[in-house]
Amino acid sequence: MGHGRCIRPGSVHSFSESLENDRGRSRSPRHDPLIAHLAACAGEGGLALCRGALHSRGILSSIDFQGEDAEARSEVDAAVDEFVEATRATASLNVGASISLNLSHIGLAIDRALAVANCERILAAATPTGTEVLLNMEGDRYREDILSIYLDLAPRFSTFGITLQACLSRTERDLEMCLEVPGRIRLVKGAYDELGHGTDIRSGSVDAQYRRLAQRLIESGHACAIATHDPSILAGLLATSARRPEAVEFEMLFSVATHRLEKLRDLGRQVRVYLPYGHKWHLYLFHRLAEHPPNLHVALTAMVKELQAR
Repeated sequence: MGHGRCIRPGSVHSFSESLENDRGRSRSPRHDPLIAHLAACAGEGGLALCRGALHSRGILSSIDFQGEDAEARSEVDAAVDEFVEATRATASLNVGASISLNLSHIGLAIDRALAVANCERILAAATPTGTEVLLNMEGDRYREDILSIYLDLAPRFSTFGITLQACLSRTERDLEMCLEVPGRIRLVKGAYDELGHGTDIRSGSVDAQYRRLAQRLIESGHACAIATHDPSILAGLLATSARRPEAVEFEMLFSVATHRLEKLRDLGRQVRVYLPYGHKWHLYLFHRLAEHPPNLHVALTAMVKELQAR
């Protein structure tokens, strides 16, 4: 693999042990403060520097211009222009970055047909350079449209991918449908509860479903991203992923448990970080709080440090 390092005999076993021992460690960022990063990357220049710095360490990125529920056409148009430009900038930098986006940011909150047209425009810009574009999964209001739009467009755009959430009972069925079309499938635990079921994304049942879906995804040979920081889950998937390393990426949030990502990189696995930017950074923060409330302490600490530095 492009960024892989030599794998020593027995290293997978020892790495699994190190991840299990790591289970009780803090989820706090090990490197760059979250808020400082989001502020610094509000412009394309800062984002380019950040992507380049990650790539030089053997870490790929998935960049996301933050926004959702855009109901003003001017905001939608500006977001589409930004994503189109991001695909071009990513290609020119040659750092292997992908694009993540919310369909509700590019028109779905206004009209389904508008979202489809805008998504096609972004994909048309990304396809010639092989840049992957992954849809984020959103709340119940948008879920059916996101899936149907993806399934309609994916046969035409092989670098078009989607995010599925293990916290939903329907995801097992959705996964089988998505396996029928090309494009990377990113599996996350999820920040949204399934309406009427009170799903807790930190519950043991969701962890079990994540493991089951991840095993199915990896064994299928389909391009996928295993997006979790959970050391127990990561350790359990190492052997399976070793059989298809070219199809499997491990993805984590920027600055969260970076040491685990670096351990995976050192084993020769392809690794990627989700890298949000833009002025609506608060959306990213709110979703991280929904996933893990102690992140509030991390965010407030970063804010205080940033203010003290000014």
